[in-house]
Amino acid sequence: MRFDIPGKPVRSILKVILFPGEELHTSPSARVMVEGALPRIQNRGPLIIHSFRAVRSETFLWLSPSHPGDIHPLELRSEGIKIRTNSYVAHFGPMDVNPHREMHPGMGEEWIIAKGLGIVWVSAPGPIEEIRLSPGEEVLVDGDFLLCINQEADMQILPGSMEKLVPLYLIKGPARLVVFDSRHSVRRGRGPGFHFFHIH
Repeated sequence: MRFDIPGKPVRSILKVILFPGEELHTSPSARVMVEGALPRIQNRGPLIIHSFRAVRSETFLWLSPSHPGDIHPLELRSEGIKIRTNSYVAHFGPMDVNPHREMHPGMGEEWIIAKGLGIVWVSAPGPIEEIRLSPGEEVLVDGDFLLCINQEADMQILPGSMEKLVPLYLIKGPARLVVFDSRHSVRRGRGPGFHFFHIH
């Protein structure tokens, strides 16, 4: 498998080349053009995944999320990662991918949990930033901007602002998370007694 992402970060397109026998699994909301693959549909409860299996020497797939913006690849090495359902684009490799719902006061959130070996691609309507925390670091993330996070991350949910009614995530390192900010306002600073990233 090979892939390229032209058009970053505003009009990203995911172009994947598969070789005979390889499979790519995609979100049904990703617009797809395919050459040389057999499609099938996997139904995993509320989660539907389209799969494409290469049947010739070079199979081409082009994927574009429903919203214009950035696409970011995440390499997994047996760890699990929790992805917002509307951010998932596709995955490649032996993985378990299942729906997950979290309930918070007054709201519920739809996620996908992917675990295994391979690559997962996620999207957002703005530039994507991957952050890895060191021991002792913390990150405060507006819930609207968090795309995915390690399944085992130490995370505390705080009340969001009344006008937005979204949670804030206080995440403690070491952890891996992926966020986006269309205004490029990611900054690093110092809070009371700890380092943190604040995305607002």
